[in-house]
Amino acid sequence: MQPALAFLLFLTGLTGLLECLNWRDRRRARALQLAAEINAEVSRQLKGESLVVIEVLPASPWRSGRVVLTAPRNEFLREVLSTPILSSIPANYELLVKAAEEGITEIRSVSWRALWAGSSIQLVAG
Repeated sequence: MQPALAFLLFLTGLTGLLECLNWRDRRRARALQLAAEINAEVSRQLKGESLVVIEVLPASPWRSGRVVLTAPRNEFLREVLSTPILSSIPANYELLVKAAEEGITEIRSVSWRALWAGSSIQLVAG
């Protein structure tokens, strides 16, 4: 009886580990898909490939996801932020904007619904 119980506990632990790895892979795949969607929209809005770098960190239950946009000049970022890109960012993601000339700027508001309802974007130098 004891070897069967030990084997059952082993299988339970192994199944739990595999489920955790599968969950992590799904989060990473969703982040890669979101990065590809944003990159396509940036390329479409700027009419070709740009110097804007898009990095997406996946969300988890204990922290929100993060979309990081980096560009060498602030003009690229102004054009990018005035496009429908913001509508493709999920509500549980933060948007971090970095301009090489001015250091790090961050959008603190994550309420995209309020943003599309007429609010304005504020860039905060940090």
